[in-house]
Amino acid sequence: MAIHHGYENVQPGVPVTVAFSGEGDACLNARAVAEVAQGISNGSMTVDKLRFSTSGANSRAIEVLANIPARKTLQLSLHSAVQSTRRRLIPVSDGLDGIASVFRRRSGAFDGIRLNYVLMRGINDTPEEIEALKRWGNDDWLITLSPLMGNRALQLSAEEVSVIADRLVASGRRVRVFKDVGRKLDETNYPLLTYQERQPMQRM
Repeated sequence: MAIHHGYENVQPGVPVTVAFSGEGDACLNARAVAEVAQGISNGSMTVDKLRFSTSGANSRAIEVLANIPARKTLQLSLHSAVQSTRRRLIPVSDGLDGIASVFRRRSGAFDGIRLNYVLMRGINDTPEEIEALKRWGNDDWLITLSPLMGNRALQLSAEEVSVIADRLVASGRRVRVFKDVGRKLDETNYPLLTYQERQPMQRM
């Protein structure tokens, strides 16, 4: 039943992207996700790409997702590149070193890897946190800076986010800044502030 839910809204022959996120966290439900992906591939839906999002990344689940025979992208809800901070934010997950290792080993199986980072004042926006983010992972892994919704006390201003984005770009990282989250977070129909990657000689 889950595989067929929503099919009535899909036009036959029109390529679609299928996303697994939220309560369908791709790593926490990797085998179920693989079964659904197989069912979709064998159904009437024309799938252009699968998008896997996860916060609780673990190496075994990444291996399962990497072996799914389809075009796919992988997004990690990173939120901190400092182990102690991330453990408080996301207690059910492999350590950062293990995640980086399996991502590097299996990156060729994915069309792209993204690191989602929701900035929270006083938690993951400090100079130490941003320095750790600069160094974590590979330079070609896109960093997406997303706004925190709901708790105004922890929200950063657009100017503060822009300063952080510029620092990341100056270190050689690719960055995109999103103004909103949820269903509108779709680069095909929602305006993005996109920072292009710069070469090391252009660092400021």
